[in-house]
Amino acid sequence: MQHNIAHDILAEITERRRAVIQKLGISFGCTVPEKRTRPVIPFLQDAGTILEIKRASPSKGLIAPELDAAETAAAYIRAGTSAISVLTEQDYFHGSLDDLKAAAAVPAAGMPGTAGTPALLRKDFLLSADEIDVSYLCGADAVLLIARILDSKTLSAMAQRAFELGISVLLEIRENGDTEKALSVIKLAHQMNADSRIVIGINSRDLASFTIDKLAPLRIRQRLFQAYEAIEAEDRAPFPRVISESGITSAEAAADAGRNGFSGVLIGEAAAKNPAKAAELVQAFRQAAHATEKSAGHNEAEASFSSKAAALLETQKRRPLVKICGITNAADAEMSVSFGADMLGFVFSAGSPRSVDADTVRSIRSAVSKENRRPLFTGVITDAFSEEGKAAVKLAEEGMLDCIQYHACNANIENGYPAVRIGSSADVQNVKELYKTGFPRILADAYVPGIQGGTGHTVPEDFIKELAELGPLWLAGGITSENAEEIISTYRPELIDVSSGVEKSPGIKDKNKLAALFAAVNKNI
Repeated sequence: MQHNIAHDILAEITERRRAVIQKLGISFGCTVPEKRTRPVIPFLQDAGTILEIKRASPSKGLIAPELDAAETAAAYIRAGTSAISVLTEQDYFHGSLDDLKAAAAVPAAGMPGTAGTPALLRKDFLLSADEIDVSYLCGADAVLLIARILDSKTLSAMAQRAFELGISVLLEIRENGDTEKALSVIKLAHQMNADSRIVIGINSRDLASFTIDKLAPLRIRQRLFQAYEAIEAEDRAPFPRVISESGITSAEAAADAGRNGFSGVLIGEAAAKNPAKAAELVQAFRQAAHATEKSAGHNEAEASFSSKAAALLETQKRRPLVKICGITNAADAEMSVSFGADMLGFVFSAGSPRSVDADTVRSIRSAVSKENRRPLFTGVITDAFSEEGKAAVKLAEEGMLDCIQYHACNANIENGYPAVRIGSSADVQNVKELYKTGFPRILADAYVPGIQGGTGHTVPEDFIKELAELGPLWLAGGITSENAEEIISTYRPELIDVSSGVEKSPGIKDKNKLAALFAAVNKNI
C-alpha cells in the first residue's frame, strides 16, 4: 500500500508505534527468547556495507512483499556484506521481530566461529530502553536509535543499556538539533569503554517527507565534525565511524560513498529487490573505501565532486548558489567572484564562442585570489572524447578545475555532474534515470535545437515542476537579472546557472548586468 507522504510520516509512524505498544507490548505479539543464543558480533569494525531485509516502505509501497528473511540473509552473507539490517516495523515496512530471529538463526556457511559473520542491526523506531533488551534477546548485535524521535534523556538511557549488554548503537542524525545529542552519546560511549560500539548514521532520506538528498550525509558529517572540533581537545572522545544511509541504488553510488570516506553504507531497496546483485554493491563500496583509506590525507584536487558540492552548500546563506558560465578572461572571473559567484564555468567545446583552452584556465585560476574564498572552477564539456573534453578532464585531474559539467554527454559521477537539455518528457525521464544511477545533482538546461549554450530560453514551467519532485533544482537557460527574482521565488532552485544573461557579447560579461543579477539573488537574504 502506498502511503501519503505529504505530511510528517515519521511523526505518524512514531504515534502509531506507541499505540500498538500499548495494545500488544514491546514484543508486538512475537515470542521473545528467554536467553540469547547467538554470540555478539562486532558491528562495522572495518569499512563495509549493511544490506537490508525490507519488504516495503512508506515512500515506495511494496518493494519485496514475498521476501523470506532467512533466505535473504543467506544471500547477503554469500554477497560478503559486513552487516545485515532487519526492518522489524510492522505497519509501514511489513517487518517483525520474527524476521530478526530468522536472520539470527542463519549460519555463515563455511566460516569458522564468528569470523566473517555479518552483524545484525535491528532497524526500527525504538522508543524505550526495554526495547533494547528485546532486540538483544532476539539476536541483534546493534540497534538503530533515531535522534530526532528521542529526547536526550531517553536516548542516553537506551544507548547506555545497549553498551551494558555489549551491543552497538547506530545513532541516526539528520537535523541541526541532533548534533548535541550525538556528541553526548559519543561521550557516554567513551565513559563506558564502548568507543568501538558507537556508529553515527546520516540518512540521505528525510524521514519527515521521505525525500532523498544524496549530499545530506556529507554536509551533516561536516557539521558534526566541526562541532566535535569545537570541544576542548582533552575532553574529546574519539570521533566515531560514520555511515551513509539510504539512496544507494547502484554500484556507482556505492563507490561514490566509499570515495567520500564513509565507513559504511546502508543499502535497502536495491538489495532487497535483487539480492543476487548485492555482491556488486558490496564490492563497489569496499573497493572504493579501501582505496580511499590507502590515500588518506589526499589533497584537495583528489576530492570527489560530491564532497566539494556538499562543502559549497554548507556555505549557502538562504539564497541559491550562482554559477556564472562562459568565463573567458581573468577580469570577468574576478568581477563575478567579487559579486558572489559560487561557481565559474569554462566551456571546452569546439565551435562555441565561449570556448577556452587549458592555458587560459590556468592563468585565470592563478589570478583569482584564494585569500577570502574561491568558487568551484567547472569545466563544461559536450564530448568527453573530443580534444577539448580531454583537455578539461586533464585539468580536473591536475586540480585546475574542481569538477566537470558533462553537458548532454555521458557523465562521470566521481568528478562531475550531468547537464540535461530539457525539451520533452523523455528528457525529464532521463534525469530520473540519472538520479537512480547515483548522481547527487543534475543541471537542467533549456533545449533549443542546434544551440549548445547561451540559448536565452528558459526550461518550460511544467517540466520544472516535474524536475523539482526528483531532486534539488539546478537550473540553467534564459536566466537574467530581469527574471532571476521571479524564478527564485517561484521555483526555489538550489543553484542557478547564468551565461548569456549577464553578457555584453558572447564570452564577455557585463558589470551592470552582474550587479543587477546578484542584487536580485540576494534580495531576500
